[in-house]
Amino acid sequence: MYFSPSGTYIGVGCYDGRFFLLNPRTGEISKFIPKHRKIVYHGLFLEDQDLLITSGLDREAQAWRISSGERVGLPFRHDDAVAGTIYEEGHRLFITAGIDRTIRLWSRDLSAVPANHVISVPDRIVALELLSPNAFLTHSDTGKNTVWNIEPAGLRIQEIPPENVPLKNRLLLNGIDLTARGAKIDGLVFNRKFSVALPDDVEVLALNPNKNIIAAGTRDNSYKGHVVRFFDVSGKDLGISLQHQDGITYAGFSHDGLKIVTCSEDFTAIIWDLKGKRLTAPMRQNDQIRWANFSQNDNWLVTGSWDQTVQVWDASSGDPLTPPFELPIQVEYVRFTEDTDSIVAGSFERTFKIELPFLTKEQEENSLLVKLARDRTR
Repeated sequence: MYFSPSGTYIGVGCYDGRFFLLNPRTGEISKFIPKHRKIVYHGLFLEDQDLLITSGLDREAQAWRISSGERVGLPFRHDDAVAGTIYEEGHRLFITAGIDRTIRLWSRDLSAVPANHVISVPDRIVALELLSPNAFLTHSDTGKNTVWNIEPAGLRIQEIPPENVPLKNRLLLNGIDLTARGAKIDGLVFNRKFSVALPDDVEVLALNPNKNIIAAGTRDNSYKGHVVRFFDVSGKDLGISLQHQDGITYAGFSHDGLKIVTCSEDFTAIIWDLKGKRLTAPMRQNDQIRWANFSQNDNWLVTGSWDQTVQVWDASSGDPLTPPFELPIQVEYVRFTEDTDSIVAGSFERTFKIELPFLTKEQEENSLLVKLARDRTR
């Protein structure tokens, strides 16, 4: 049941698609709103008393004029049932959420098609409610409750054509062609034969920007050989060993060539200098971290995990700059775009683009990313 702000009506949604308005004193039916095509899940009375928004199984939220029963504006459409609608007065936004695993923001004039913003989430949303002028709560079918901070320029996640996940055990660049098979690395480096045998299976290869250091990440079944080792272009071991507690899943150098990030099945990523000194504490997610990438200025690091999240970190401290951004995939690959205003993340089948308003370092304290990290809880 849903109550109008003045107490004039009690609203009840029905299985046959109708929405009844009851007199709260007598319980009698005052009127009903013309039908949705299927079950009505939710009703929202607006403060102007004559506007009602209903949401239903027919994948639509629709505004109605209570006095006349007529539709107002265009329906808010989803790809599956709409669980509910809220209205945020400060930004003049209608917010809908649904079984299609999206949250959608719409303009107050009831004519925005498609939605202003679409946020993809990993779970079906079964209910949402406004908490304050700047925050709302969603409830998922898995029992997860999430508080969202409302900003005029919000996070946008959209699915894009699939990108191929780059091979981790192959380096193919100008003058370099190396492949790791089992515990061996073989190939050519500047037309010279390169062959290195390691004690453990090589999972990943990386090359620094100056093309004079080759990093090889390994794993074995004894839980002792999970390291990244450095070699020069002749195959000489440089004596650097970067240790994790489980298999190495990724290694990649910063753009300036002064740092390297390593990722592991131990749920962590670590940034090191080229002498093997840790520059950050382990950055942790809730499953294997499969890939990482430095921003173009090397100030930020993005990681992707099998826990279906992407996380942005301060590359100098290892502190999170954002909450984890949830995707409906186990992330195998992640990168910043060249202008560093978006992130591309993918699995072997699907790819998503996360558009973010990254700002300059001087503006960072007031950035949306920092506000999201402070205001959104899990």
